[in-house]
Amino acid sequence: MNLHMENDRKIESPEALPEQRIQEQQTELKTNAQASPEALEKNMSKIDSAAGTESENAEHSEMTEEQWIEQQNKVIDEVKNGEGGLEKPQEKGNYGEMKVDQDLRKKGYERISKDIVISLDSKTRQGIDGVYYSKNGKPKYMIVDAKYGAGQLSKTHDGKQMSDMWINNRLDQSVGKEHADDIRLERVWNPDNVVSCVSHIGSDGNVTYNELDVNGNIKKDVSKKIRDKHKLEESYFLMYFQEEEKRIHKFKTALDKLLAGKETQRAQISRYIATIYRNYVSAMYSSGAKIDEISNAFQVYLDYLKHAKIYDYEETVDVLSLAILLNIDYFSVKSVLNPEISDPLTFALESWLKNGALEIQTQKLKFPSQYFHLWEFLNKKENMDVSEIVSYAEEQWYGSCNGIYWHNTHKSSENIYAGYWCWLAAAIIKISGKHLDRDRSYKYLPVDLI
Repeated sequence: MNLHMENDRKIESPEALPEQRIQEQQTELKTNAQASPEALEKNMSKIDSAAGTESENAEHSEMTEEQWIEQQNKVIDEVKNGEGGLEKPQEKGNYGEMKVDQDLRKKGYERISKDIVISLDSKTRQGIDGVYYSKNGKPKYMIVDAKYGAGQLSKTHDGKQMSDMWINNRLDQSVGKEHADDIRLERVWNPDNVVSCVSHIGSDGNVTYNELDVNGNIKKDVSKKIRDKHKLEESYFLMYFQEEEKRIHKFKTALDKLLAGKETQRAQISRYIATIYRNYVSAMYSSGAKIDEISNAFQVYLDYLKHAKIYDYEETVDVLSLAILLNIDYFSVKSVLNPEISDPLTFALESWLKNGALEIQTQKLKFPSQYFHLWEFLNKKENMDVSEIVSYAEEQWYGSCNGIYWHNTHKSSENIYAGYWCWLAAAIIKISGKHLDRDRSYKYLPVDLI
């Protein structure tokens, strides 16, 4: 099932009334509209409106996808810069639809529905505002009604707007019979792949989505909450994951081609894949992924680590900290630990993971400049002041990491940034059992894992 639109494809428009048919209707209405002059005027306005729609659809049919996207972006920028007003309901509605088109494009979706809005003055149309598709999207299909401000879904003669019945009655007109049937079957076999939403567009241009149930009532918020404070666009992480999936596939293919006895090469490739998954886990948390999804990715990371040694001390600390935060059992972690990389900090974390109790050694830390303060917090866990460790994690930790490979990667143009998270500080807070303020925003402390 391939619904991707080619860049030079002309935009289809609903079947317009031919001129001859419009003339016939005009003659018919003049003959039959004997009730009153007002009735005749009202009916004639309907015909004029149909003719206007025909003209606008003809204009759309001459535009390529690239051209209408450029036109939408231009209008949105004009509104953002104060050059285009949003005074009339029609203007607000059209702006909302264009913002949803733009937002979902950034998230990797393509608009497959007709009746594309390209100006604030586009005529108001009845029906589904937009249907969107992404081959790798979750969900694959989004059927969206755009509301500017606090606009609400209305009731119609065939059910509430955006209810399943209402959508089904208009889906053929929106995307054509073939695509509509593909969507219907997808909803039968894989219901999670087809989601209907109402989107609300704020005066600041922010777009949020609420999933709807079969009756058109709001079910849950499906907007991902980006946790990262350096990359605020979900589109960045979508691109990041797509690129990393390609890399993983490339190395997995090479791994499958290895013959028996090539253990050195197998360990090297497994190490490469493990490194990708290590960063993948961080990017998942940054992008707002669910905790169980992050846990699953971490388990895959551990599986590849079993075939290759952990590289360094920092990775050891991160593995132990994440295992504590994600409630991974000790024996899943034990096989990947390198006995040569051990000091009082790693020993204490390992003992907690194994026995639920800290065992403190008195030797010196291997890297005191980076870990001494956090080690001190761990040593006094019962008497620890949470505000102090939060202050350290948020204000000093990142600076202490200068020289580590991922430092300042958010400035790179190569999409290698996955997130900056002090897993150890979060693990120490969890071990201490202390409570912290969950209403504030955190830049480096992965509070959702505590």
